[in-house]
Amino acid sequence: MPLKTTVLILLTSIGLSLQSMAADDTPMDSAEQALADAINQHTLVAVGDAHWHTQVMAWIIQCLKQPAIHQPLDAIVVEFGNSRHQAELDRYITGEDNNPAILRKVTDDTLHFLAWVPEVYRELFTSVRNINLSRPQRPLRIILAEAPFDWQVEAVGERWLTANDERDPYYWQQIQQQVLDKKHKALLIFGSFHLPRLAQSETFDSSVPRIPLGALLHQHLPEHSYVIWPHTQLPEALAGIAETETWQPPVMVNMHKSALGQHRFAELTQRAPSIGQARIADVFDAYLYLGDLKRSMCMPASYLADSAWHTRMQARARALPEPQSSRLLGLMSQACANASINDNDSH
Repeated sequence: MPLKTTVLILLTSIGLSLQSMAADDTPMDSAEQALADAINQHTLVAVGDAHWHTQVMAWIIQCLKQPAIHQPLDAIVVEFGNSRHQAELDRYITGEDNNPAILRKVTDDTLHFLAWVPEVYRELFTSVRNINLSRPQRPLRIILAEAPFDWQVEAVGERWLTANDERDPYYWQQIQQQVLDKKHKALLIFGSFHLPRLAQSETFDSSVPRIPLGALLHQHLPEHSYVIWPHTQLPEALAGIAETETWQPPVMVNMHKSALGQHRFAELTQRAPSIGQARIADVFDAYLYLGDLKRSMCMPASYLADSAWHTRMQARARALPEPQSSRLLGLMSQACANASINDNDSH
């Protein structure tokens, strides 16, 4: 082989190798492709939900429509459903039952029912039902992770406190029994602060410190679980990282490659000071960047017009101990007021 040809081949090979190395070092990828890759490479992939930021759930629903994402999955495990209604939801998801009224029961009977009034949560159930039309031999299941709580029992306030304190261990139990014991693969959708991989001393809305679900995943399945944290707003001190690394939404940013991963968790959020000094890369694996998201706490029209629902949910809120009772009643009033303002603005 002539020397010139040999040199040209070597230079081309070196160039391709450098391109490959550069690609490996890129801290972000297409969000949809990154989710597909994570699902293929891990048994459990957890995506954090940002309550009242419906864009995150809307993105998940769009992704699930892609065969590359839903086909490897056996189940989706969600926080926003009371498992008392699991059998009814199973029948709806597989097409055996055509009554969508069950979907409101699933979300309304949860411990934190107000968080799930945005329609996007029930849209996930409907979307999975439609997906199952294309995979009738192996339907995708939605597993309701919340314990089977009954709002009609006596001393509901005390029972609510106990159930609330035991949420994360119960979530883990459901995942063990409904996914891992069956050797299945699942997508998990939970509020972000259930997903840090480190134990915390904060109580948040519980009466005792908790070990979050993410820490239990990391404890039992460190190599087979993957945690994705949703972006809402970056503090000003960290915003330059997005500019420097040229994040273009929608992207998934790898915390083990991005400069963001080396910063302290407290720089991202002050909500969990007990793990604030941990590196972000030790708290979660990837950062879902859909652009800056605005929180919109607004009661949907279907709920706003349902006076029976308001009467029932206000009674539930009043049955809770303080400060949960006053806080929930205040949030309900705020969501209704915001809906009224939006309705007036649209006329």
